[in-house]
Amino acid sequence: MEITQCDPLKPKFLEHRFKLFEISCLPSVLSQVEQNFTWILIVDAELPAKYRKRLEKLISIRPNSYLHVFSKQEELRQLSWLKTYTNEKYEYVITTKLDDDDAIYSGHTKYVRDHLVDLSKNNSLPPIYFFGSYNVVLWDFFYSKRALLGYLKPRPKTKFPPSTGLSACCKYPEMDFSILSFGHTKFHLLPEDSEYFDELTPEIQQNMIEVRNKVKKSASISDLSWDGILHKDTNFHILSTDFPQALVMNHFQIAQYSRLISIPNIGVPVDIHSFPHIAINFQVASEYIRKFSISYRTLAKVVITSMKLNPDYIRSYGFFEKVKTKYKFLKQILRSVKALK
Repeated sequence: MEITQCDPLKPKFLEHRFKLFEISCLPSVLSQVEQNFTWILIVDAELPAKYRKRLEKLISIRPNSYLHVFSKQEELRQLSWLKTYTNEKYEYVITTKLDDDDAIYSGHTKYVRDHLVDLSKNNSLPPIYFFGSYNVVLWDFFYSKRALLGYLKPRPKTKFPPSTGLSACCKYPEMDFSILSFGHTKFHLLPEDSEYFDELTPEIQQNMIEVRNKVKKSASISDLSWDGILHKDTNFHILSTDFPQALVMNHFQIAQYSRLISIPNIGVPVDIHSFPHIAINFQVASEYIRKFSISYRTLAKVVITSMKLNPDYIRSYGFFEKVKTKYKFLKQILRSVKALK
């Protein structure tokens, strides 16, 4: 869960996001081995002109890179809005989600393309096909004498992959869904044969049924010979490599403190060799990270913000059960905060 209290259009916050973008997202996209794709950066309509120009300049070195001004009347969860950025008619459209502070490994787009080409050659490419990554590393981006570039640690094992690099390949126009139609925490719940469905709260179950029904409805009104039912083995693929496929940055400014304090005791100090398959601008990182040193004020924010988290599993608890759970959680947070060095 992310708790963000900052105004995303404040200059201080924008400067921070630009730095993270220059450190991770930008170099990882520019380093892709397969560059035959269109890169679209969705920006707020109220983004100040100077920041829009700055962003345009940063991406101008790569062809087929555009800024798209978000409109509240626009449905980004569909694919129709992408027509502006292509003059050709495609049978399939692949969309990938990448935040400004995340990075994908240099072979990501080639991996996805090659895998889909193989499926197509074997006539086994379904109308909707998903890609997710579980082999992901976390970068705790804060400065200390022991770790001048912060810490590297593995992502805790979860049932769902992060949104970083999450992709959907859809037959167009029959399956008019972009990756934004599917929440990243629900990736493992979309198939009808998901073994986790019964563990969900009734509200989340209903939400998943609605998403599934939208896919089925699109299939039913198309001329495709498909029932619209998603299956783990035929509609989903987990990237397989011997090295991390994506990088997620943890930092103080966006208050993702629960991620920052997860498994704090196994972090390894980052150096320029820490991400061999992921392009990082270490020059900008080494200059910028000094703004993020540990302080008592920051540690207090970590504790307070983390205590505000309310996982779904405790919603059904009684009052005393919730207090007991929160107390255990607080002890865990304090141990984790103490380990931050």
